[in-house]
Amino acid sequence: MTPSDSPLLAQNADSNALESGLNAIVPKLLNFTNPWYLRGGHLQTLVGYYRGGKLPYLPTERLEVDLCDGDRLLIHASTPENWQPGGPCAIMLHGLTGSHRSAHVARMAVDLFQRGWRIGRVDLRGAGDGFALARRLYHVGRSGDILHAAKAFMEQAPRSPLVVIGFSLGGNIALKLALESAGPDLPQLQAVAAVCPPVDPAACVRRVCMGRFRIYDRLFYRELRLDWERRCLLFPDLPQIVLPKRGTLRVFDDMITAPLNGYSDSEEYYQDNATADRLGDMPIPAIIVAAADDPVVTIEPLAELARKGAHPSHLQLELTSGGGHLGYVGRGKSMLNWAEQRVVEWLISRF
Repeated sequence: MTPSDSPLLAQNADSNALESGLNAIVPKLLNFTNPWYLRGGHLQTLVGYYRGGKLPYLPTERLEVDLCDGDRLLIHASTPENWQPGGPCAIMLHGLTGSHRSAHVARMAVDLFQRGWRIGRVDLRGAGDGFALARRLYHVGRSGDILHAAKAFMEQAPRSPLVVIGFSLGGNIALKLALESAGPDLPQLQAVAAVCPPVDPAACVRRVCMGRFRIYDRLFYRELRLDWERRCLLFPDLPQIVLPKRGTLRVFDDMITAPLNGYSDSEEYYQDNATADRLGDMPIPAIIVAAADDPVVTIEPLAELARKGAHPSHLQLELTSGGGHLGYVGRGKSMLNWAEQRVVEWLISRF
């Protein structure tokens, strides 16, 4: 492989071009600076994924939520001893093939819990410890599930402000929930935060199907295929669809996600659940953090929104040149990565 063929070098070049464009369209850009030894979106993504460390114990109560269609999901609720009704609450949503145990979810849950927040970490429909509770699957647009979950979680705190925080796929669900349900449906919802959200699912799938990003497509597809095979064994009445051993996210969505959710194909599914063109109507305060060198989620729709200035002032876009996909690993010794710190700082300034 020649230097010009290197995926990391090629991505760094893309990142530099995007950085120049972002600095031109977002003059007040609060940028994350990659340490020299962690440059490039691939490296940031991988180090962020495998970044470990023991977290403090979080006392947790499991709350099962009826989704009104025969399925249930789980909320892992943690309430500080000094929390009182009226105090802030947060629901956290993981990404594709994740769970309430995902590192970014767990880290922020611990941080906010220690600040006195009541926390609910969600296992999306059929994910994590809720695998056997649901025949159907979560997907990038299942905001209705989170409306049910939020109402159940807030029964003990009807006067408390609620924040929904989503990572990757969970970030798009959080934004979609705010666009659809902030107001009479869920009056407690006061803010939403999304880190690396796929606001244009079709563009993101096209991105991971490209040459140097295809490793992520293969990894996601493998996990989804194995999950589907286990689910068919557990629920024999499901359509016995046999997925190819080698496939793509689009293949999975065409064969499983779209038809099982009433869509004609993956394109209709992606279009129906995109939030990119709707963010200008965001009704409540929101923050979105995303990186130009993210190998999984494309930043272009957010950059275009910032360029046009076609969004309300209470929607804060933090678009950075570096950070990868949920990486944002810097030099500091904080338990949180840079993006998580930005979200926490934004939340604390408001609640």
